[in-house]
Amino acid sequence: MKLFIRRNISADKTAFVIFNEQGYEKYYIIPKKKKGFSGFELTSINGDLICKVRKMQICNVSAYSIKDKSRMVRFVCVPVSSEIKCRFYGVNWHIAGEAVSKNFGIMDVDNSVIATHKTVGSDYELNVFDDVNEIISIATCICINLINTVDNRATQAV
Repeated sequence: MKLFIRRNISADKTAFVIFNEQGYEKYYIIPKKKKGFSGFELTSINGDLICKVRKMQICNVSAYSIKDKSRMVRFVCVPVSSEIKCRFYGVNWHIAGEAVSKNFGIMDVDNSVIATHKTVGSDYELNVFDDVNEIISIATCICINLINTVDNRATQAV
């Protein structure tokens, strides 16, 4: 399934909008900030909560807890000078490619492709190869997209 992720710069509360291949809005990413943690929620266009992501920032390390209706995954990102080191806990996945340039794949332990993510103009294209992994893949890609990168390939966590 091909999806497109677009950063929302309007005044409403949505940070990202996810579109399907036909250009129809499918999901919204809504940032949440509460006492002690920040994160975001993935909701349907009707406002139904589909996934919650909590972020814990410790110095340079961003640790995310991704929870949908059926499972919970931990995802840790560490920006270093020329790349972003990423690790999953709760699933046997890993990131292949260049997360810093937003062109990467989410791979299973047997190197089968779960999803691919690439920059297309000002949007991002996400191809998810199994509907079961759609929500966790979207949340993972948003986590990586929330890390601010600059042109000289040095990284700075947002």
